[in-house]
Amino acid sequence: MAIEDILAFADDRLVICDGIEQLRHAIETIKSWCSESNIQLNPLKFSIVEMLPRWKKLVLQVGSFVNTIPLVESYKYLGLILDMKLTGEP
Repeated sequence: MAIEDILAFADDRLVICDGIEQLRHAIETIKSWCSESNIQLNPLKFSIVEMLPRWKKLVLQVGSFVNTIPLVESYKYLGLILDMKLTGEP
């Protein structure tokens, strides 16, 4: 994962990954860093949204979990609705 793939504003983070293994690695890296830094993560404030081109089939299933983080259809990030199709609509 490149540093350009981690977007941040204050205490909000957005991580963009190319695959499930990169996603798992990113989650473990963030959890480890927070633990070492005595930062408590709020599990109610994380979610995964899978975004793929129309011609690709989804890999994950909404309602499933990756490293204890739920996969959801949409997530509100800094006031913007991020959904699986990147419509930006609620």
